[in-house]
Amino acid sequence: MTLFSKKTSSPLRGIAIGLAAALMGGLALMAPLAAADNTVLSADFANNTWEPLVVNGGPTLSIEVIDGDNALRISGRSQDYDGVATPSNTFAAGGTYTVSADVRLADPDATAAARLVSVPGYTWLGNSAVTGAEWTTLTSSWTVPADADSAAKIYVGTDPIAGVDSYDYFVDDI
Repeated sequence: MTLFSKKTSSPLRGIAIGLAAALMGGLALMAPLAAADNTVLSADFANNTWEPLVVNGGPTLSIEVIDGDNALRISGRSQDYDGVATPSNTFAAGGTYTVSADVRLADPDATAAARLVSVPGYTWLGNSAVTGAEWTTLTSSWTVPADADSAAKIYVGTDPIAGVDSYDYFVDDI
């Protein structure tokens, strides 16, 4: 699953690029002419690191095996935004991206809401109830504000669980 992919907007764009290349001396290979997804960031934690993601807030991060697959555990949280975020310069101002991540609570009996949050604006994307019993995929489309700077980002945000000060959760297939 891809967290951040940018879709090119028109098949005519590929034709225009191909014609411009031909006029400038040509290219041996050209990109497909149809609209395509271009992944700008992906993380599945198979390499035992959370890079290219960056720490957001002040949590503790660790890689653990869940259901036979590596996942990122976020613990030691004191704020809803403690977790991971995209690094600077991931998104282009005015670009439209499809975003997704799998989320699961560490406590198998717990339920809470989780979402992807876009900055600037702190817009909630893909807000859903998540549990510790199974993975929930958060997904949405996001158009970066035209005036956004290189610090535009997305992070995973969570609601509190009644009667619990802090809880851990997992993310995967970003």
